[in-house]
Amino acid sequence: MSLNIGQALEDGVGQSTTRVALSFVAIMTVLQALASVSASTYLARMMQGRDLPQGMSVADLTSAPVLPIGLGGVAVLYLLLAVAFAFVYIALFRAFVGDADALTGDLFTRRALGAFGHYVLLGIAYFVVALVNVVPVLGQIVFFFLITALWFAPLRVAAEDDGALTALKRSWSITSGNRLRLFGLGAIYAIAAGVINLIAGTVFGFVPYVGFLLTAVVSSYLVVLGVAATVAAYDQLEGEDEDDAGSVTPQPTAAGS
Repeated sequence: MSLNIGQALEDGVGQSTTRVALSFVAIMTVLQALASVSASTYLARMMQGRDLPQGMSVADLTSAPVLPIGLGGVAVLYLLLAVAFAFVYIALFRAFVGDADALTGDLFTRRALGAFGHYVLLGIAYFVVALVNVVPVLGQIVFFFLITALWFAPLRVAAEDDGALTALKRSWSITSGNRLRLFGLGAIYAIAAGVINLIAGTVFGFVPYVGFLLTAVVSSYLVVLGVAATVAAYDQLEGEDEDDAGSVTPQPTAAGS
């Protein structure tokens, strides 16, 4: 059976509007807003003391408020946000794969440190994969192939309690025969999300003080939608993969037995 891209997107949209999904949108919005504030603070500190065009201030260059911290504080904040995002992604995968009907602490705390550790290992693996981009054309082709083949590894670590290596192997197996369709699903989502984020950033950029919050809401929903569509695709292909693994070719028996 081939991946049904339309069905995956439809199921993803449906899943992304549930009460649990919207709770994750709210959590993601806080983190996205803090990330915007961190970026503005970093830019403000980098531009501090530099000559700006007449009539322009640092505030004109930033899209969010600036925190009263230095570059060291910004680095610590970025690190804390990276850890927080990882735990939220883990909980989000668990909620969608398990069809959770409520946001519970178990989604975040079950095997939390182990899952986070394996996420770090996956991050290293993906960084190594990204190195093939240094090779023109062929490198990009290999990169997109590998990223698609390893698409479900983060989901497997979060929702199925796999180790990093097992998750990579299982993702490779599950995506076999459907990698081009998965790439198509990812391309459709990436293009749509990029256009929506661009429009939201342009429109809300004219709203003083709260524009970055509204942009964070849109961006957060798109993140949740992307995870929901990934889980919907996984549900299609994992069922097929298990059927194939469970099927055994009947062996001929001796005559008369």
